[in-house]
Amino acid sequence: MKKILIAATIVLVVPVLVAAQTPQPFSLYVGSAVSLPTSPEAFADFYKTGFHGSVGVGYKVSPGLQAVGKVEYHRFKLDYDADHYDDDYNDD
Repeated sequence: MKKILIAATIVLVVPVLVAAQTPQPFSLYVGSAVSLPTSPEAFADFYKTGFHGSVGVGYKVSPGLQAVGKVEYHRFKLDYDADHYDDDYNDD
């Protein structure tokens, strides 16, 4: 719950801080949020909630067209507390 509140605060505050920009040929994109493992089922069962971040640069080619390059990073931690984790991976 704490991660969700922090993410919601960032989503609401950052746009207010960058709202007064003047038109430029280059644009910088930065973002992050919480990632929820939902599917496939095997992925969702073995991984905890994670996070992701992205950085990008855009160049205004014409008034209605912009070229954007973006890099993203995603991270999920293994859920060692899952009931079926020991059954599937620790065959003793």
